[in-house]
Amino acid sequence: MICTVTGRRCQRLYTIAGYPRFASREALGLAYASQREAWTERALRRGRKALKCLGGLGDLDEVDALPEPKWMRWATYEAEMAKAREADEAWVIGFGQSVWGPPEQI
Repeated sequence: MICTVTGRRCQRLYTIAGYPRFASREALGLAYASQREAWTERALRRGRKALKCLGGLGDLDEVDALPEPKWMRWATYEAEMAKAREADEAWVIGFGQSVWGPPEQI
């Protein structure tokens, strides 16, 4: 399809209330939900995704409790656990900053 505003090729055309033409997502200034997330929410989503890949429920409390799945290679298991731990640490830091404020610089 061709965007009626920019003339560029696109997969889909969208419309918004009050706008008379169909146009691409970029032309209308639409964004994905993940682009509007705070960095703490993004870290939480990444951690949950990594834990679900390891066979967990996606709760960050499972970070050190999940055994290596029978079908998974150790290198993959360690990489996914590293992602989950990193996301857990980022979320804790972000939560602390939201409660107590950013750390003071010395």
